[in-house]
Amino acid sequence: MEKKKQSRLPVDQESDDLIFAVCERFFKRIVSAPKDNVSGKKGDRGRRDRAIGAAAVAEEISKEFNRDDINRERIYPLLWEAINREFLVMNVPAHVKLQDKLIKKFKLRDYLDQNNGEIIVTNSSVGNLTEHVNSKAADVIISLIDLVSKEKKNQGLSGDSDAARVHLGFGAGSAAEKVAKKLSVRAGSNSPKLMFHALTSGGQYLEGQQKAPTTYFSFFDEEVHDAKFVGMFTPTAVLKEEFETLKHNPSYQFVRNLRHDVDILVTSLAWAEDKHGLLKKYYEDLIKYNLVRENVLEDLKKEGWVGDVMFLPYSTEKAIESQILRPVTLFNFNELCEFSKQPGKYVIITCSPCNDCNQRKTEAIRPLLENPNLRMWTHLIIDRPTAEDLVGESFSEDEVSGNI
Repeated sequence: MEKKKQSRLPVDQESDDLIFAVCERFFKRIVSAPKDNVSGKKGDRGRRDRAIGAAAVAEEISKEFNRDDINRERIYPLLWEAINREFLVMNVPAHVKLQDKLIKKFKLRDYLDQNNGEIIVTNSSVGNLTEHVNSKAADVIISLIDLVSKEKKNQGLSGDSDAARVHLGFGAGSAAEKVAKKLSVRAGSNSPKLMFHALTSGGQYLEGQQKAPTTYFSFFDEEVHDAKFVGMFTPTAVLKEEFETLKHNPSYQFVRNLRHDVDILVTSLAWAEDKHGLLKKYYEDLIKYNLVRENVLEDLKKEGWVGDVMFLPYSTEKAIESQILRPVTLFNFNELCEFSKQPGKYVIITCSPCNDCNQRKTEAIRPLLENPNLRMWTHLIIDRPTAEDLVGESFSEDEVSGNI
């Protein structure tokens, strides 16, 4: 068959089929290439291995896809496009020693066993720690989706009914947004049927609306077959005296009544001292535009505010109920605690440094480990430096790799 004569397409217009074929063949050749039959320095040998691999892959792809425009130089831009489309997933390892120390220090073994829970510490101390935590969270969610789907089938739930779907709830924020994007790629069209719930409404007051759950549901609309969505179109927070009225709003009642369907809840937390925290920035915007009294944040600090989840603040002792504003969510803090204790229900909390300033959230996560009354989670994914802060101990690379 004569190869197609055609002008070269931009790499971002190439098909997934071709991009993936290039990626798969290239790395298989690199991994299987013999390392001891080429003379010269190690660096020269590596460059030659890659060049030989690229040329061979170009020849194969050119024949299989009947293309005359695929050559060795074309392979590398196609590999970069594979990375851009997230076909290459970096699976960050877990730090088992730190996980064990956290469980022992905070006496968590019984709690984890009772709730089918897990603590995962990503074993990387450099690079984009938030990215590593988000990637691991997406992997955990995929495993839980499969687990919940099998449990529902064992219960006789199948077919197209909403009850047979795996229901995921997402909170607002940069971390949840990034986890959702990674999850959409990993889940793909072959996942069990899914339904997505917004756990909160907006992001910040005027800015940061891309951090609201209903905006990143579009990731799944493109990638996941036959997904369904339950948005929340309410204020992010209301004055306390208005909350009782809102509770009777038909739109809010409808989505809140569906909260019991959620199987897997995904969100992150913020530290009260982080100036980029979503709750803090939201309240600062309200103060700036004279929409609430200036002392709203001071009142929270007087209550001992150390962190917040889904706009729900807490101290080291308890959840804090603001006397001025009430966050509008599917679950309040105490309901989250009850939810996480139910069989077959899972709450995933990610804890990594601030996406904007890289500050650690050690003091925000500590109460959720120490205080049994604040354990509204079943799965925690934590970066290694934060975990080392929590146990008060650092690990050398030899200790991490098991050499000593």
